[in-house]
Amino acid sequence: MRQTKLIISVFLILIFTVMGFSAKFKIINTDLLKKKLDSKSDLVLINSLPAPRHKMGYIAGSINIPDGLFDKMIDKLPKDKSKMLVFYCLGPKCIFSFNSAKKAIKLGYSNVYVYREGIPAWSKKGYPLKVELKLKKVPMKYIPAESVKDKYDKFYIIDVMYAKHFNKYNFTNAINIPLDFIEENLSKFPKDKTILIIDHANKLDKIAWWLLSKAGFKNVVGLKGGKLNWLKKGYPFNKK
Repeated sequence: MRQTKLIISVFLILIFTVMGFSAKFKIINTDLLKKKLDSKSDLVLINSLPAPRHKMGYIAGSINIPDGLFDKMIDKLPKDKSKMLVFYCLGPKCIFSFNSAKKAIKLGYSNVYVYREGIPAWSKKGYPLKVELKLKKVPMKYIPAESVKDKYDKFYIIDVMYAKHFNKYNFTNAINIPLDFIEENLSKFPKDKTILIIDHANKLDKIAWWLLSKAGFKNVVGLKGGKLNWLKKGYPFNKK
C-alpha cells in the first residue's frame, strides 16, 4: 500500500511538472476568498476548467479561461498586471488552476493566487454556485482496467485531457479530443463501436459521456478510476 501511494505521488508530481506547476503563486483559502468577494475586492476570479465543466457550477463573478486554451484566451486577462488573479478548479488534485497560474506569472502578472481548495470546499461551506448546465441523473457505466488492458481494439478510445497530458501518458490506439472540443468533433465518433472515455481520475469523463449521449451515442463507457487507477495497477502507458 505504501509503495502504491508513493508511485501515485510521483505520478502527480510528474504531471504537475509537465503541466508547468510552480510554487511562485500564493494560496488563498475558502474563507478569505469569500470575504474578498463579499467586500467586492478588486480581483479577477478565473475558473480554469474546460468550458462544459465550468458551466456545471462556478463561483459567481468568475470568468472561464480553460487551461488548455489559455494561450488563445489571454485577451480575457486584465491589462493591469498588478491586479490580483485567483485561479481555481476542482480542488487540490486538479492540475488546471496550478498550471494556469504559472502561465500568468510567465506573462508578467505579479499578484497571482490559486484557490487550491476549489469548488468542492466552496460547496461544502454551503456557498452557492451558478449552474448553466445540468447533467442527466443517469449513472455513467464504468468498466474495470482489466477489461481494457490488451483489448484496445475492442474500443474507440478517446482521451479528453489536454495535449500535454495526453502526450505524456496515453493509451494504445487512443485519440486525443479535449473536452472543450467534443461537440465540434462529433462526426469522428463511431456509432457501431463502444466509445471508451479516458481522463485523469473520473472528473471530466462524465461530461464527455453526457455530451455524446445527448448527440445520440448509446454505447459510451468510462475507465473506472481513470489513469490514476491504471497506474496503481502497474499497467503501461504509451509515452511520446
